[in-house]
Amino acid sequence: MPDRVLDLRPRIDEEKLRLVEDELDGLGPEDTLTLVFEREDSHETEPIVKLLHERGLGWQPKGGHRDTYAIHVGRKFTLPRGPDEDR
Repeated sequence: MPDRVLDLRPRIDEEKLRLVEDELDGLGPEDTLTLVFEREDSHETEPIVKLLHERGLGWQPKGGHRDTYAIHVGRKFTLPRGPDEDR
């Protein structure tokens, strides 16, 4: 069960990215943060994935119910391959 949930619906904007950064700053070694998005916006998560990669945080994507999509974040998750450097 996640320790914290941050709902980023309906849009991922600069303010929401700052909220994610603030939450990541307080993330402890055993904590889990779940980021919730609109399923239609799951393709717009690149800035968040970059943040996670820069901070060395592991994450796991998870399809949600009906209209949501989530990313579970924590130090205990495997660190995926980073963002494509050619972009």
